[in-house]
Amino acid sequence: MTLQEIKDAVLAGKTVHWSNSAYKVINCDGDWLIVYNQGEKNENCIGLTWRDGETLNGKEEDFKVDEEDDEWDMEPQYCPFCGGEVRFVNTAKIADEESGQNFDVDEYQCVTSGRSFYV
Repeated sequence: MTLQEIKDAVLAGKTVHWSNSAYKVINCDGDWLIVYNQGEKNENCIGLTWRDGETLNGKEEDFKVDEEDDEWDMEPQYCPFCGGEVRFVNTAKIADEESGQNFDVDEYQCVTSGRSFYV
């Protein structure tokens, strides 16, 4: 998958994995991350791209949409940063300038840290 395909899929509510199902691509406050073991004690993450914002941290062929995971219908259970409890805040419209498409994105907030993230 190209960088744009990955972003479009995540914004459309699809789950995108890198390498294997333990690695998941997320958008958190505009930061694109690859998270390892999201919500677990050994959770870790890196940027989806290098600092240039274009070079993927991984090969295009190693990113896959998880067709079996209906993530769109599931609310997140844990904060991707600290593993704390989360609450729904609101739904926002996000416009993708390149494709011209609009997406509904749900905002959640960590009860512990107060950080917001979008799915």
